Amino acid sequence: RNSLSSPAYGIHPEVLGMIFSIYAQDNNELFNLRWTRLLLVCRRWHDIGMHARGLWSFIDIGSRRTRRRVTHTSSIYDPDVADVRRVEAQRSRAGLWPLTVTLNLPAHLSGTKQVYTSMFWDPRNLYSLALSGENPNIDKIVGALAANRHVALKTLKVHCYIGQSLSDSMGTGDQLSVALKNNLPRLRVLSIIGRQFDWTSLN
Repeated sequence: RNSLSSPAYGIHPEVLGMIFSIYAQDNNELFNLRWTRLLLVCRRWHDIGMHARGLWSFIDIGSRRTRRRVTHTSSIYDPDVADVRRVEAQRSRAGLWPLTVTLNLPAHLSGTKQVYTSMFWDPRNLYSLALSGENPNIDKIVGALAANRHVALKTLKVHCYIGQSLSDSMGTGDQLSVALKNNLPRLRVLSIIGRQFDWTSLN
């Protein structure tokens, strides 16, 4: 009832959305979604935050091992299932907003997250991709980059875990070279660790 008398109520929704974004960036809360605490302040803040597509576009798929526990209702809780639902909700709320994606794909990825060993985004709106993990899972993602033109991708970081032979990386290196040469026309930032590829593909 008293919200109309509050100075904050008079802030334009776009300006308030920018304030949310600044808050999330300054507190390093874009990927962990802790900025969503702001949605609990009031109904207006909730509505504005839910429609702030840019804030939902920072997607982190981590490498947590699946842990299961039985709740008081005897139902099984799977953190990976919850994580997948969270990512799908973010994709829906982000809409066509350029995505910033961080993928950590270990060798023993849970069955629930196997879907993320292939391209799960629209190649037209992927803005930044940071990829780390073991060769088999990295191969699938890099293969998707080689097979699809990503016209919006400006930052690509690939980090293969150390301890694997150079021969293991050759397939990924060839695909990476194809992607760099043909499918990433707007790439501006590139970081490659533990991968071999043809440097001439950058010309």
